[in-house]
Amino acid sequence: MTLITGAKSALKGFTLIELLVVLTVIILLSSLGYFGLSGFREGHVLSASRDEAMFVFENARSQAVTNGRQRTVQFDSAASPPTFLIQDETGTATTDTIKLESGVTIAGPAQVVFQGTGSIQDGATKTYTFTGQRSGKVLTLIIYPKTGRVEKT
Repeated sequence: MTLITGAKSALKGFTLIELLVVLTVIILLSSLGYFGLSGFREGHVLSASRDEAMFVFENARSQAVTNGRQRTVQFDSAASPPTFLIQDETGTATTDTIKLESGVTIAGPAQVVFQGTGSIQDGATKTYTFTGQRSGKVLTLIIYPKTGRVEKT
């Protein structure tokens, strides 16, 4: 029987430096993914806010034409988040208040009045701008006076 002395153990593993390098790479990649996705989310929220406002204006115009009576869209930019509300000629709400998501700044007239014909009361083009607070990206919504048609740009 032979006794082996001085043999090295064959333990294999990672050094602390190797583990730190791998963790650093993982953290960097995940942070890049997070910032990329947050930009994507803001773009989606911005587009969805404009589309929802477009729906409100189209709904108000449709109600005005169907009933042959005016409908007013009230816009409250001071509310957090901004809100839209459709009212009849007596000021009674015909829909629930539509609250848009925060993170979007909206600028536009405080109200748009649709006549029973679908046209806008004061005959001026109405423009609403939707701006992403972080990216500064701007989307617009235009309402044409003679037809009351709503267009996104």
